[in-house]
Amino acid sequence: MHKTNPTSREYIVAQLNQNGYVMLHEWRSEEKTISIARSLGTVVDIKTLLPESKHPTVQSLTPGYKTESSSNNYTGTYGLGEFPMHTDLAHWAQPPRYFMLRCQKGSPEVTTNILPCSALNSILEMSTLRRALTKPRQTGQGNIPFLLPLVFRAGNVCGFRWDSLFLVPMNKAAVQVADILSRVLWVKLRMESLTLVKNGDTVIIDNWRCLHGRSKVPESEMDRKLERVYLSEVYT
Repeated sequence: MHKTNPTSREYIVAQLNQNGYVMLHEWRSEEKTISIARSLGTVVDIKTLLPESKHPTVQSLTPGYKTESSSNNYTGTYGLGEFPMHTDLAHWAQPPRYFMLRCQKGSPEVTTNILPCSALNSILEMSTLRRALTKPRQTGQGNIPFLLPLVFRAGNVCGFRWDSLFLVPMNKAAVQVADILSRVLWVKLRMESLTLVKNGDTVIIDNWRCLHGRSKVPESEMDRKLERVYLSEVYT
């Protein structure tokens, strides 16, 4: 992939519309992640929306070992192993539309993997996807579980969600989808593997149109650090 140094929001929006993600190399490396995110679009303030989660609006992502006590997150469940392809916050009624990953301490040995949801058309029938219903794996105490369709619509935009860790299939169609996705070889689809190596390397992903994951992390690369922030929209 060729390096680019885009300076316009128009370029970013065009790449998101065309590919479902945009990779920016050493981009605005002297600026804070939150400032960049606010200049791009509407930031999802997780700290205010979910104060009980104790998650900041800008989250630091670092590798860690698998632990039984933290099985409610990806690092606790998979440790340094490969993260499966998924939608971030798929268990929300409406997942955030976009998120930005920004390199603070990079690694050439670890990749962020991205797959356009359209690539699933070759292995899944749309009629099956539209019928598939799931529920969040966990709900708050006393809360009634609510059903989440894998294919959803917001305005004139159609989105897709998937997460084998946080979503539980609730009908035959969803079980069928889960079975197929558990066996698929993602590399045979149109998966892109990106490395965030230098300070300021940034990828912005359309969370409704792409699944993403992470490669295995060698123990020598455990100082890798990314920052993540969610956006409900990107300004045009």
